[in-house]
Amino acid sequence: MEILLLNNIDDEVMLAFEKLIQQLNSKTEIPSKNYLTEIIKAKDSYIFLTKEKEIVSILMLILYKIPSGRKAWIEDVVVDDNRTGSGVGSFLVNYAIKFAKEKGISQFNELQYTACPIFI
Repeated sequence: MEILLLNNIDDEVMLAFEKLIQQLNSKTEIPSKNYLTEIIKAKDSYIFLTKEKEIVSILMLILYKIPSGRKAWIEDVVVDDNRTGSGVGSFLVNYAIKFAKEKGISQFNELQYTACPIFI
């Protein structure tokens, strides 16, 4: 299993987002290739994915500034239904936290692990 920082949107990525975003919320519109490209090109905005033979999880990391300092926010952590409970989600979140710390971030939004069964 490898974790990749997304820097290019290809057909494999689009198929993964189509599948995983629907698993997150079936009422959510699938992001377009242009929209995802805007996200990965934006300053302090990162999408990570976990890949085995195929992409099995995604995570969005946003770094931002507020008066009390720089913080990180993690959003849209999705693990393929077939991999839930395997530790992929925790592995990906821990990787994103380490990445943010390497960028000088010491404060994170409150991660609500109990709301996310992938972390239990």
